[in-house]
Amino acid sequence: MKHLMIVIFLSLLFSSCVFDHTAVTEDLGNGYYYLGDGHESQILYDPNQNDEKKGGLIVTGSEVVEYNSNSRYIIAKSI
Repeated sequence: MKHLMIVIFLSLLFSSCVFDHTAVTEDLGNGYYYLGDGHESQILYDPNQNDEKKGGLIVTGSEVVEYNSNSRYIIAKSI
């Protein structure tokens, strides 16, 4: 019984530590893209515009709650 409790405890412990990285990436054009994640959502600028590796400069704060864009502007609401 004691071993079963330890196994259950360790299973719960390890399953709660798994990071669920469900990033949503949307291309906003001209090297800008939205990266939405469970913990952070940002608008970034990638001067290299590389489709294989996303990276770049953070344009907005750490938590974008709303955004809209057209061919000229990106408007973001962050908290």
